[in-house]
Amino acid sequence: MSEAFRPVVIIPCRNHGLTVEKVLDGLKTLGLSVIVVDDGSDAVTREALDALASRRAEMTLLRHDVNRGKGAAFTTGLDYAAKAGYTHALQVDADGQHDLADASTLLSGAQAQPEALWSARPLYDESVPKKRLIGRYVTHVWVWIETLSFEIVDSMCGYRVYPIAPTLSILKTKHVGQFMDFDTEIMVRLYWQGLRVRFVPSRVIYPEGGYSNFRMWEDNVRISKMHTRLFIESPLWWPARLKRFFRRKSIAPNDTSTHWMKVKERRGFSGMKFLWQLYRLGGRPLFSLIGWPVTGVFYLTGTTAKKASRRFITRVNEERSRRGMPIETYSGLLHFKAFTESMLDRLAAWAGDLTLGKDVDFADEESRQLLCEPPADGRGKLVLVSHLGVAEATRALAQHDCAVPVWALVYDEHAPRFKAMLEEVAPDASRHVIAVNHLGVDTAARLEEAIARGEWVAIATDRRPNDQSSRASRTATATFLGHEAPFPVGPFVLANLLKCDVVTLFAVREGQKLLISCRPFASEVSLPRRTRDEALQAYVARWAETLEAQALAHPYQWFNFYDFWHEDEKA
Repeated sequence: MSEAFRPVVIIPCRNHGLTVEKVLDGLKTLGLSVIVVDDGSDAVTREALDALASRRAEMTLLRHDVNRGKGAAFTTGLDYAAKAGYTHALQVDADGQHDLADASTLLSGAQAQPEALWSARPLYDESVPKKRLIGRYVTHVWVWIETLSFEIVDSMCGYRVYPIAPTLSILKTKHVGQFMDFDTEIMVRLYWQGLRVRFVPSRVIYPEGGYSNFRMWEDNVRISKMHTRLFIESPLWWPARLKRFFRRKSIAPNDTSTHWMKVKERRGFSGMKFLWQLYRLGGRPLFSLIGWPVTGVFYLTGTTAKKASRRFITRVNEERSRRGMPIETYSGLLHFKAFTESMLDRLAAWAGDLTLGKDVDFADEESRQLLCEPPADGRGKLVLVSHLGVAEATRALAQHDCAVPVWALVYDEHAPRFKAMLEEVAPDASRHVIAVNHLGVDTAARLEEAIARGEWVAIATDRRPNDQSSRASRTATATFLGHEAPFPVGPFVLANLLKCDVVTLFAVREGQKLLISCRPFASEVSLPRRTRDEALQAYVARWAETLEAQALAHPYQWFNFYDFWHEDEKA
């Protein structure tokens, strides 16, 4: 490694003499020096650490005569590392809970972006104590408020790579908790100073009979005091946070990063997991209560999304006026709240928590027949869906042996994160997600097998591909709410390859229920070689007309919070 990136491992240790050697063994393949800081351990652990230091060349042992706290122990190690010329410190707990195989990923990230703080994002198994899990989510909410951001998805995991210089600068000039409050406070303060925070998913276990230094009353009091300090101080840092936020949003109009795929969906996946935990703990009432503050944060910080929302509703009203329909009073906050509610609906659908008849129903008899009566040929169908409503609600139909779509997420930049989230929330559901780069013969062959089994393949048909070099051949324009908008042609090319029935599907919220509407689109999509472009244009125009009708009827169920018409790119 270069002189600009010289990492060292720091392990705070108190009474973990039985596990610290296994931790050292797990880190050996990294080939790094290790600083173990004994934070006032008992006599048995002191002897074990002395023995380890005498026979392991990579280990340096530092010692506190009395227990001063995990944060103080790490700070002692950090001071030593700085004087020895190290630039970054990999913090690892001594209790054996971390998956040390991920250390190389954390270090690789830190080497690529040395100015950032890299942290593990815990993936827990059933061994995690429920009280600890609930406490973590309470801290998550406070951190999001203190930082005005969802970027910090977990602030309590002690498995990180710190840039040493900026960390020591804060420790020498600011009050930072020295015990179990350390990990959260130092991360928030580093974030306030402008450091980006990056996360790597990593398994965490709570081994049976394991020893924990967390003290329920003392440490919870410390953590409460820490959040009080940070909350009181946070308004001083909010202007800088907002300035950085708006600076990141200042993108040149013709920059391809303004494409919908490049605009991160408002840290949506971490927010969805948090809201899902709230739902699990207290059902929809608790979710709805906390959902308003979450919506408020989205709304206050989502300048680009608010602009897109207002433009969309304005064009809905223009089209409604042309057709003699009532005008919709615009409320961006209600639009964002509907989106927050839809996130829970999606997760509940994948986890099997939506009940047909109670939470989900058919919009009409035609929809019920299409979705629940087996086709004569036994083959499945291709389903055209969109980001209007919650199409995933159709999973509730599995309770009555109705059709269950296999979801093909065509654009794979978001699909891996979505699949990872599903594996936490509903592991069995993740197999229904198919991530692809393009719609070619290989993809068609894979999906043909699903169609032959009688399954339905759903594909989002309202967002154009990101590959700018081939956009012209992969999109076609159609009039949507009075203005030309690009639509992907890939779904219709796929339909032509699969030679199956094509239907449209929308599931929109009406009061307490999601109503599913399903309609035939084509018995078979035909693309004659000589008139292929004209045929694709006709199918796209027909789909745009179908989507427009739904948008006019349910404008607040529209969840494309970006420049749908791509007019800003043309400016």
